[in-house]
Amino acid sequence: MRKLLLTLTLAFAAQGVSAIEGLRDNIIARDYRQHLGALFEHFQRNSESSHMEFETAKRLATVIARLELLKK
Repeated sequence: MRKLLLTLTLAFAAQGVSAIEGLRDNIIARDYRQHLGALFEHFQRNSESSHMEFETAKRLATVIARLELLKK
């Protein structure tokens, strides 16, 4: 009986972890579609040489400032 109870407990726990991982993956995918994808594509299309990434730095500063405003 204890083995059955332990097995069932582990099975339900594994399903819970799987559901949480699925939720996490959906949140990451949505965030990528809404925000990060366009930003990454912009950097890819407008790449700059290492140690001379002035426009990249400006763009990131703008994004970070916008995020800071959303927190308030």
